[in-house]
Amino acid sequence: MSLITLVKERDVADQIGRVFKRPRLEASVPLLVPPGSRRFTLVGTAFDYLLRFYIKRINPFAVDRKWVAEGALSDPFSPILHDAIYDPYTQTNEYKQTDQTRAVERIIHKAKCEHDAYIQSGRITDELLTSVLCLAQIDPMMRAGYVDRELGLTHEEDVQDLKQMISIAKPQYFKARDLCLLNPRFGKASQLVGGADADLFLDDTLIDIKVTTKLELHSETLHQLIGYVALNAISAIGDTTPRPVIAKAGVYFARHGYLFTFQISELIEGAAFESFVIWFQERARQKSAGPSRTM
Repeated sequence: MSLITLVKERDVADQIGRVFKRPRLEASVPLLVPPGSRRFTLVGTAFDYLLRFYIKRINPFAVDRKWVAEGALSDPFSPILHDAIYDPYTQTNEYKQTDQTRAVERIIHKAKCEHDAYIQSGRITDELLTSVLCLAQIDPMMRAGYVDRELGLTHEEDVQDLKQMISIAKPQYFKARDLCLLNPRFGKASQLVGGADADLFLDDTLIDIKVTTKLELHSETLHQLIGYVALNAISAIGDTTPRPVIAKAGVYFARHGYLFTFQISELIEGAAFESFVIWFQERARQKSAGPSRTM
């Protein structure tokens, strides 16, 4: 189970629809960067990495965590690790070297070098863009147990796609005053739902990143954002002390260069939200305990 799985449950989606108002996205913004290929998921994941690098550069105090791709060489459930043995002294898994592990090692090492060079210079190079595309090829290993047959190979149209999308990103959208969390989790609350990591949190605003051609707020995206807000009420986002208030949430539409946000207080009153969090937490416990049932 994950948060996405949970909010797709019919009774959970129905409950959210009953107690939360739906924000209106009425902006008329043109599609500035049409897709260069049909590798939509790959490019979307690669842009998530690239935008986090971009945000880290304009917010040097940003708190990042280990890349999902790095788990391919450390997580005991990684599909490319064989006969891994945990070393308590180094707190790492000693694994058998294979062609796949060596390829992943090269990709991650190069990506770290390109990341560090970008943070220093601010230059978006083709090498940086190919590196995030390769990182994006590794992510499905950890999220779905799938190994990309083209691991380490990239396509020029995808490189250009990323270059155009990052060129229209507005720094004022992503400049934080005090707090910037990249790909944060929600402590024990993430464990409660079997996994939950948001894209971005800036000061008091939770942002989901979408690389889609349509400027629409889908119910699934809205429900996921509401789920994150509920998780923060259970366990602080990023394990931050004191617990941050998520006053706003929204979506950054990367192909439009547009950030849409809304006030949480406009969707639900405080007392009703507290009741929802209690219901949501209990529903998550039931879901993790066994087969779902309608409430």
